[in-house]
Amino acid sequence: MQNLMVYTNGDNKNPIMEDEGIKKGPTYNSGNLNIKFKGGKSDIAAAGGTPKIKEQADKLKKWLNENPNLKNRKIQINVNAGSSNYWRSYLKYNHTLKKSDDKTKNENLTKARGDAGVVAIREHFPEADWPNIIISPVYKANIGEYWGDVRQKAIDKAKGEGKSGTALNPIIVAAYKKWKSENVKNQYVSITAGVSSDDDTPDPEPEKCMCTNKETGEETEMERLENGECPQCPGGGKEKEPCKECPDGTIPKRNEKGECEECEEEEPEPIKEEIEECFKRNSVFTIEYGKKQQRMDHHCTKAVWEVFANGIKLKRKTNKGKVVEYVSLNNTNRLADDATQTDGKYGGVRTNIVKISDIDIDKFSNEESLKEYKGNLVIELKCISGTGRWPAHGSTGGCHKDVAGISYMIDDKLQNAEFTPPYGAGDQKEVYKIPACVKKYKKLIEKKS
Repeated sequence: MQNLMVYTNGDNKNPIMEDEGIKKGPTYNSGNLNIKFKGGKSDIAAAGGTPKIKEQADKLKKWLNENPNLKNRKIQINVNAGSSNYWRSYLKYNHTLKKSDDKTKNENLTKARGDAGVVAIREHFPEADWPNIIISPVYKANIGEYWGDVRQKAIDKAKGEGKSGTALNPIIVAAYKKWKSENVKNQYVSITAGVSSDDDTPDPEPEKCMCTNKETGEETEMERLENGECPQCPGGGKEKEPCKECPDGTIPKRNEKGECEECEEEEPEPIKEEIEECFKRNSVFTIEYGKKQQRMDHHCTKAVWEVFANGIKLKRKTNKGKVVEYVSLNNTNRLADDATQTDGKYGGVRTNIVKISDIDIDKFSNEESLKEYKGNLVIELKCISGTGRWPAHGSTGGCHKDVAGISYMIDDKLQNAEFTPPYGAGDQKEVYKIPACVKKYKKLIEKKS
């Protein structure tokens, strides 16, 4: 019982679900969980099974939502743990078999794995929030022919052919592989669910028969006729109770059959995690020289700027892996010639790679920031050449006058443009606007307005 593979065995009855009195109705089956425990272990997290349990819990909730008639019924969720009839492999001819010990240990391990699955699933269905859900383990240990018996048959046959001692070992290994392939179906952990009570949903009350006074607008409830029809309203016409208001505040009309039309479904709003993921995906950009400067034999030693996005100073890594708070287009192998990517040549290509850190992501994805910047990344540069320790360019007193380039990805599509950075020492200005999450902003903000 080394790896528990999911197996939906049609021959294995579910005693717990039968005892609970499962009613006819929708059912759920997990399919292949494929949680691979190490030998003798039952810890789901250690086996890498936690994400799979969460995935199954999410699918179970979806199944419940897709079957609203289950809301007032008891639901039985079973964690099915199964194992074939062996414990250790005994691959050498002189290994001593312990069938009774094997059987007990296998049963205990199967129980431990089933119980662990119940605890893991229950974390996603707290009893206080899901009082109608029962979660139970189903143990199916020691299914199929005992490996020790199969092993002995293989040994007896080999001895009848004149083999003995270590010559029996390859015979045992071959028999074990064949037995294991035939019994892998018994190695499973799966999750099933079904209904265990009758539908407790009360019958809906019939619509009221309403008549409206056209002059005063006053509504009067009328008793139904013996045949169940609404009576004729005074002044002619039959009127039914108005349709229920939709979530967006509108009142649906009735169709030709007199039935209320369905409310229009609203698109789900993007959640905070989606906004964060959008900025993580679309917030990486580069600062480099413009195309003309890259074609020329261009060199500079005084082109250093701090970079801001939506007012927040960003950092980047140098080509040595050091984190700094500036971008540099210096390319003479001297002061601050440390762009993230460099060809190493005097007067060569220098590229600074800048991105939002995971720590700062919330400052960009919160609703207030989205409203202010409308989903954009507003990029500003501040010239720091000519300030502090940074030498100034002779003609500007700050940064070298050059055209810079910016490149970025929006949903995996490369974009690039050129801009003129600020030159005066300490000067700061907006140089570019990256439409990183404008689409998400429109869905989340404009829809609310």
